[in-house]
Amino acid sequence: MHITHDIFRFIRQNNRLSQRNMATRLGISHSYVSAIEVGARPVSRRISDKVVDEFGITQQYIDIARQFMGATRRRRR
Repeated sequence: MHITHDIFRFIRQNNRLSQRNMATRLGISHSYVSAIEVGARPVSRRISDKVVDEFGITQQYIDIARQFMGATRRRRR
C-alpha cells in the first residue's frame, strides 16, 4: 500500500500532529514532512511503510480519507 502526499497530510492532521511531531514519530526531518505535504518530494516506499506501521493505516482508511477529502473539496467550490 502506498501513501500519497494528500493522504500523508490527512493522516497527520487527523492525528492532530504538528509537522514536527509527525517527523519525530517517523524519524525524518520536519522540512521533509513539509516538502512531502506540498508535493515537492514524493512519499518514498520507506516513508509510506513507516506511516502504515506507525498509524495502523489500512486500505479502508485510505479509501474513506479519499472520500472525505473529495467531499471537502466539493464543498469549498
